[in-house]
Amino acid sequence: EVVVGTPEFLLAIYDKLSHPDKIAVDKDGYIYIADRENDCIKILDHKGNFIKIGQEILNKPEGVALDSARNIYVGSRNTSVIEKFDSEGNHLATIGQGFFNKVCGLKVEKVKEDEEEKIIAIDRNQNVIRIFNSDGTLYNTIGQNQLNKPEDVFIWKDKRGDKYYYVANRNADNIKIFNENGGLVKTIDCGKILLKPDGLLVTENGQIIVADSNNSRVVKIDKYGNIILTIKTAGNIALKHPKGVCLDNLGNLYVADSMNKRIVVFGEKLPEVPDLEVEEANEASKERKV
Repeated sequence: EVVVGTPEFLLAIYDKLSHPDKIAVDKDGYIYIADRENDCIKILDHKGNFIKIGQEILNKPEGVALDSARNIYVGSRNTSVIEKFDSEGNHLATIGQGFFNKVCGLKVEKVKEDEEEKIIAIDRNQNVIRIFNSDGTLYNTIGQNQLNKPEDVFIWKDKRGDKYYYVANRNADNIKIFNENGGLVKTIDCGKILLKPDGLLVTENGQIIVADSNNSRVVKIDKYGNIILTIKTAGNIALKHPKGVCLDNLGNLYVADSMNKRIVVFGEKLPEVPDLEVEEANEASKERKV
């Protein structure tokens, strides 16, 4: 096991979260959390102030993603659909009725400037990735006969512009990489030591960061499948079944530390995030490393 160059712990936010799952960060630094057992999305600033959306619609949300207009897409696991909200939390659309059996992680992709965005989502119980046009029509399905209870997906492009889908293949304890046409390119299992990988992302240089959930750690993997970084603690508290990971514009790493019911942040410097305007005082407890 390699534990080198662990990034500095910057912040932990506790907010009466109940098994936070996938997460996203917008360009202003606000954090979007699929607060699964509270059946809502929470938008947080760095003081722990939060706004809740979707609590009357969502049922065990697991995935959350943003488009270029800051619309919010949520994988509502137990209703097996994607719910779309505007940036104010107003419900706009339901996507994928009749296609899914348990939606998990999802991403929104801007293909080209003159093309509409696409929604890429994990269909966990049917073991596929489904791709939808922005109007909600199905565009493609990939991963058939290759996946075993997948959890999350990330879209990555190499220097030539070739696109790949990285998938956390949870019950097979590996990561699958597919090309744009759905062909399997590679399987990464890190010597069979991953245990229920969950949320994942890919850096610009092709390194994978994954929540190795049942090993209660986050690992970084090089393009050869070697673990080059392990994170097991944050603020002197051991991680416990992390679920989601994402990066902000400064390269800070955000982790949904699910069973500890907190969000933790690693990196060099936190962005300046304006306080959310909330109707009630709901500032949550937080820890910040000075």
